[in-house]
This record gives sequence, C-alpha cells and structure tokens, in this order.
Amino acid sequence: MRKFRLVFLLLISLYHCEGVHIIPTESEIVAASGSDILLECFGENPLSWTVPTNDEDAQAGKNVTSYKMNEGHHKSALKIYGLTFVDVGYYTCISDNDETKDAKIYVYVTDVNNLLVYNGSHLYLMELQREAFYIPCRPSFSNVKVTLWNEFDEQLEEFPFDPHYGFLVNNPKLTNSGIYTCRASFPGYTNASQNISITVHISRKYFIHIVFNVIIFCLSEVNFPEKRYFCSGI
Repeated sequence: MRKFRLVFLLLISLYHCEGVHIIPTESEIVAASGSDILLECFGENPLSWTVPTNDEDAQAGKNVTSYKMNEGHHKSALKIYGLTFVDVGYYTCISDNDETKDAKIYVYVTDVNNLLVYNGSHLYLMELQREAFYIPCRPSFSNVKVTLWNEFDEQLEEFPFDPHYGFLVNNPKLTNSGIYTCRASFPGYTNASQNISITVHISRKYFIHIVFNVIIFCLSEVNFPEKRYFCSGI
C-alpha cells in the first residue's frame, strides 16, 4: 500500500512538472536477462522513443503505447519483452515538438553468459584524427570488470572508462589505429572478449589546415632576389 501511494504521488507531481520525465526516475536500472520492463514517459507534448541499436535482429520485442492525458499532458509507455544483453543502453524519450526536451534512462541486463554488449563478432571502426570517440567496450551489467588491451597483449590504462560508452580516446592520432581487445570478467563465470579494429583517418578540415600552413610557411621562406626556395612541412 505504501509503495502504491508513493507511485501515485509521483504521478501527480509529474502532472505539474515542465519538460519530459521518465518512470522509473533513476538514471539507470538493472533488469534480469529474459525479463520484461515498463518505461513510462510524461510530457506536455506528444512523445516518442529512441532505443539502443546494438543488434536490431536480436533485440527483445517492444511495444509503445502513447495517448493524451487529462489537462493536456501526454504519456508514452514503452514495454520491452524478454530483455537480452543486446538491449543494454540508453532509452530516450523525446518531445515531438521540441527535441531539446528529453529524458533518458540507462538499462543494464544481468546476463552472466554475455558479459559484453557486443559479443562474438569483430567490430570495425573508422574515426577521424583529433575528434574524440569511444572504443565501445560496454559491460552488460555494472559489476562486470572491463579492461582494454592492444595487439601486443599490453593492457592500456590511459583511456578513461565509462561503462555507458566505453573507453574514451580524447585526442586521437593516426598512431591510435590498430586492433584492440576488450576483456570482461565476472567472478565465477567465463571471461568474455571482443576484438575491435580501429582506423584513424586525417580529417578534411585538419588536412586543409596543414596545407594552408605549409603554403604560408613556404611563401615566408622564399628569397626572391637569389631565387632560392625553401619549404618545410609541419
């Protein structure tokens, strides 16, 4: 009875709140593998959902019910059936009239047989120099320990880790290209690993910047009376 009263009071408070709100109100939740969950979203305008796209063919079934409530408020309910590890990620509810108004919740799935969200296939990523990106080593639930290794079997600790996204490469260089391995472990269960090939390309903007600087530097070093030319890259 007490739990019902708290939920009722929360629903009443959401009626009078501006913006978009999700129930459960936590920033992240943990669900058992194979279970069903219900996410409810409330807002002043019609609402829609964006969901993880880790493996659309293998994801759990989903059903969305949206309708207008009293006092001009809207509700959208997302029911997810038979969760698996590929359903891990952010579920975001967005106002159809203003995409800057949204709310999101991160869903973990406790799957001891699949410790990583991507499991069993080799990933290939193409990234741009100087543009930060994440190496997507994501655990299926938060108690999983995840480490990153290079192709020489050396553990890499210089990249910050966020279990919602992976390892952050903040200022990628061409030398960051290579094969990486995510390794996941959980006491009492078989470890998991995931190979990721990353190719870092020079961005068009940075390439033009380099060429422009080289041209300016070359022109500044021209000695016209002696017709002597000197040019150096950067």
